[in-house]
Amino acid sequence: MDTRSNQVNRGPRERMTLRLPDGEKTVVRLVVNPRATRISVKIDPKSRAPIAVAPRERDLVKAAAFAAERVDWIAAGLKSLPPATPLEPGSLITVRGVACRLVHSRVKDTRFVAGEPHRLEVAAPEGAFASRVKLALRAEAEKDLDRAVARHAARLNVTPKKITVKDMASRYGSCAPDGKLAFTWRLILAPNKVLDYVAAHEVAHLREMNHSPRFWAHVKATYGDPSWAKKWLRENGQALMSVGLFPAG
Repeated sequence: MDTRSNQVNRGPRERMTLRLPDGEKTVVRLVVNPRATRISVKIDPKSRAPIAVAPRERDLVKAAAFAAERVDWIAAGLKSLPPATPLEPGSLITVRGVACRLVHSRVKDTRFVAGEPHRLEVAAPEGAFASRVKLALRAEAEKDLDRAVARHAARLNVTPKKITVKDMASRYGSCAPDGKLAFTWRLILAPNKVLDYVAAHEVAHLREMNHSPRFWAHVKATYGDPSWAKKWLRENGQALMSVGLFPAG
């Protein structure tokens, strides 16, 4: 590959333009992460763009060169991304694993209506439909996750400090050292068993902040065999996290 066609722009948000094998161009963000132990390249699931990570600012030039060397991997990663599903009227999503059509409604209250498929009817002014849908789905996720976390916490005799549902597109959930749990609202789109597994997984981290055999023993003690849920996430996780990535009207 001719790396002379790649341009690096220096500045507060450093980036380079990389020519892909098919002739298309993509912009690679160059990021410094002091916690990184080596130079790496990844595809950011939220921006759906490549990022080259360096542990120190002086390594950014090396990170750019590494990204250029990995151009085939970057191209394959971009092509493998599932289409983003916009939260717009007419879109078909899933809620708790069941098909649900998004409908712009004149009714003031947001409501779920049973049917084939189910409907999520949302009243919203122009430009606010996607944000209203996210609010409705986040509220449902909060209810389900609060119940699931409480159940698993009681079984494992732990108490989370706080539970937050966020607009995360790269992680299903997290457990901070101070006992705070965070989850993506997109878990409400998955089957109930998947949301329940992620809740159990993060609660188990309150006992073991690792993925040791003891950690998995806690997961199995409160949830049971997680094989099916883990397989579902491997096969459907990218599509799940691609829902609502970009704003729609």
